[in-house]
Amino acid sequence: MFRFRIHHKVTAVFILIISCLLLGVFLSLQKSLQTQAYQTIRTNMRQKLSLARTLLEHSDPAADPDQMADQIAADLAVRVTIIDDQGLVRGDSDFDPAGLARLENHFYRPEVQQALKGSFGESRRFSTSTQKDFLYTATGYTGGSGSGGFVRLALPLDEVAAVARRVNHILVVSFFFAFGLSVAASYAASLLISRPIEEIAQGARRVAVGNFNNRVFVAGQDEIADLARTFNEMAQQIHQHLSNVEMGKLQLEAVFSSMREGVLVVDEQGKIFLMNHALRILLNISEDPIGRRPLEVIRNADIAEMIARTQSGQDQGGSRELEFFVPDSRMMQVHSAPIRQDGKVTGVVMVFHDITELRRLENIRKEFVANVSHELRTPVASIKGYAETLIDGALQDQENAEDFVRIILSDAQRLAKLIEDLLDLSSIESGKMMREMTACSLKSVFDRVLEGVYVQSHARDIAVTVSGLDQDVMIQGDDLGLFRLFLNLIENAVKYNKDGGFVRVEVAPSDAMVEIKISDSGIGIPSEDLPRIFERFYRVDKAHSRQRGGTGLGLSIVKHIVQSHGGTIFVESIADRGSVFTVHLPRA
Repeated sequence: MFRFRIHHKVTAVFILIISCLLLGVFLSLQKSLQTQAYQTIRTNMRQKLSLARTLLEHSDPAADPDQMADQIAADLAVRVTIIDDQGLVRGDSDFDPAGLARLENHFYRPEVQQALKGSFGESRRFSTSTQKDFLYTATGYTGGSGSGGFVRLALPLDEVAAVARRVNHILVVSFFFAFGLSVAASYAASLLISRPIEEIAQGARRVAVGNFNNRVFVAGQDEIADLARTFNEMAQQIHQHLSNVEMGKLQLEAVFSSMREGVLVVDEQGKIFLMNHALRILLNISEDPIGRRPLEVIRNADIAEMIARTQSGQDQGGSRELEFFVPDSRMMQVHSAPIRQDGKVTGVVMVFHDITELRRLENIRKEFVANVSHELRTPVASIKGYAETLIDGALQDQENAEDFVRIILSDAQRLAKLIEDLLDLSSIESGKMMREMTACSLKSVFDRVLEGVYVQSHARDIAVTVSGLDQDVMIQGDDLGLFRLFLNLIENAVKYNKDGGFVRVEVAPSDAMVEIKISDSGIGIPSEDLPRIFERFYRVDKAHSRQRGGTGLGLSIVKHIVQSHGGTIFVESIADRGSVFTVHLPRA
């Protein structure tokens, strides 16, 4: 597509101005030259007329006027008419004698009348006798014998027109040549003027696409050179400002990206302007949310309501605790605040704090307090009741008194065990119970564990076996902590087993880790209870567990000991078919 560039426009303006000037000059010169040519013809005609008069005045009076007219016409190359003082035509170079008789009286012809009044007469008109346009000039003369009359010269106007055409032709050729030179000069001048402007335009296009390194160079001290220098300074300032903006944007993005809290910014139209990565992870958003409405991305009507109320000015910002399903239930503390510019709300910023774990821990704390209270209340109430019974007179009943004392002792031991487990769990969690990590013999640890559970397992005919310890395996850890870890697991395996069942310990060492599997033929754990099996005070069958003397803290202690050793533990179980606890610990 043709572009009408600035040098085209400048050239067009120059051509228009030059055309108007040349046309004016052409018309003026044409008129002037035509007038000058006509005046030259008139002067020439008068000179010829004077010569013709002189010839007539010095001619032989007896000479034939018609012949004299022919002779003068031949010498002067014009039509010659000789008229007497009565207006009769005595001779005419264009007519023979016979034709003279048919000519009208010329006394009242304009040129004759003017000559009668002055020395010369002149007229331009159509000749009815010759059927042509003529320029007539006439003057009077006096013959040698005292006779006289008028001599008239006539020049056809087509000759005058021919002179005018030659003048016009010269003018047209000259002016077309001048026009061509003017157009070429205008085009060259427009290029000279527009080239710096075009360079500035190209520089602007480069700046528009982000190329700030090139500069525009225009020599000179004129306005265009000043414009080029100003443009270069402007480009430098824009580059600096954009660099600062980009740096600020990167810093802001870095801040938002590094934030653990989710951030959502909504513009004046209620569309998402910014959403950081943390919020996308929290709300499980995979598609690009920018430019969309919050309700399209976050399926929560409370969020849309908070945004609407903040944008409308009903709320000056606030905080709400909301539940999201993404797809699991998550609790979040959402804070909203308006973005103001010139006193007008132009957007809303929202910060999302994930408090799911906080609420879970709070629930665990509540359950922990309730469980501890319950676990303490039961033996304390039992001890108090039997002690009051003894005080009220049961001491005198020797047989019952001994039973009551044994019950008090059992509940006291159970209470002491609970307190001991609570203190151990607190010490493990705080890191105070862990001693220096050293290389511990796994075989030595299991020898002591098997010795510790021998009485219980033998009483119920439960076979406890260990395999994979043909060679001594060293574990990097705390000897006492490892003992408590495996004693708890194997005691539970025996305690919740069936009479005549089994407990198998399989040790499988590798290069860096040791895998210890403890499987049993016990009552097993239902699948719905497996995720919470390592929580404090959590029991699958609370009544059965209390009957067997459990506090509900053993597996929680086991989990913390494993984690403090840099290992992992997980459980697989099927109800009524036994359980398998798998522990991975680092080798020394």
